[in-house]
Amino acid sequence: MEVKCLLLSIATFVGLANAACNAAWGQCGGDNFRGENCCVSGYYCKYYNEWFSQCIPGNTVTTSRTSTVSRTATATNVVRTTTTKVQTPTQQNVVPPNTIFIAGDSTADEYGANNGKTNGWGKYFRDYVTCNVSNQAQSGQSARTFWRDGKWKSLIAGVKRNDYVFIQFGHNDVGGPNNASEKGSAGGEGDETVTVTRSNGQREVVHTFPWYIRQMCNEVIAKGAKPVLLSYTPNFSFTNGKVGEGSRFQGFMKLVGNEMNIPYIDLYSLIARKWEELGENYIKNNNWFPTDYKHTSPVAADFNAQMIVTGIKCVKIQDLIAVLNNKGKAVNNQCKY
Repeated sequence: MEVKCLLLSIATFVGLANAACNAAWGQCGGDNFRGENCCVSGYYCKYYNEWFSQCIPGNTVTTSRTSTVSRTATATNVVRTTTTKVQTPTQQNVVPPNTIFIAGDSTADEYGANNGKTNGWGKYFRDYVTCNVSNQAQSGQSARTFWRDGKWKSLIAGVKRNDYVFIQFGHNDVGGPNNASEKGSAGGEGDETVTVTRSNGQREVVHTFPWYIRQMCNEVIAKGAKPVLLSYTPNFSFTNGKVGEGSRFQGFMKLVGNEMNIPYIDLYSLIARKWEELGENYIKNNNWFPTDYKHTSPVAADFNAQMIVTGIKCVKIQDLIAVLNNKGKAVNNQCKY
């Protein structure tokens, strides 16, 4: 009798939990998603891929892409019940993007840095896909400055439904909110803020690095587009044949990706493991870093672009796999982290 009452209580609790459905454009499903799987009136839960579903205008009658999923998770298994059949990755209705946008710093910028002597990977990534690439990465940018100075506002204005936005920062985000560079973020992982007075006399509320990334992702999702988070590229540095671990900004990107169920490509680790295979002397002898330890030669920038293609395949982002051209399909690196 006690067991029966306990089960009844659990069922009642689950029913109450599912009573509050997601608001318009809210996330309503995806791998490891533990929130509500229903939507407010006038919206339905559209399945985009295995990582992400979203509440969009319409109803379940007008589309076969709907999925209302309730999940009960334990340490050993996940139990799912569905009102409609959830397609497997091989059955997905893939929606290739018209444009892939890039937000980032000099390591992704068309011209890199150093007066054009170095290039960023964004210049070469377009060689591997059939869709448009709008590379709006700019040298010297941090997540804080890209958001503060209007560069993000300019980028998001051009984003359309089903587009993808690659977001990559970390190199210029060090130093804290009071650093003279005025690029560093506040400490912490949440909504912590620090108010500073900039050199131009303006007061600025500085947020944490994850806060800026979350805002960008939310604005992408609100437009019916899809964000992808990338960790920053490693600096050229070896110790006993190995590349060291990345900074906290690598971890922050993964943190936000996990929280929001957004595809995360650990580009830092993919590149680092491949460098270790090639060897420090190979990179030196081929002059992959002609001016400093951070900015890449054209050959090395193209290598980084290939590693992003590798990451797309490793994470199995089907919409992006669908727009790889023959050159992109031929990239055959291993998923080593």
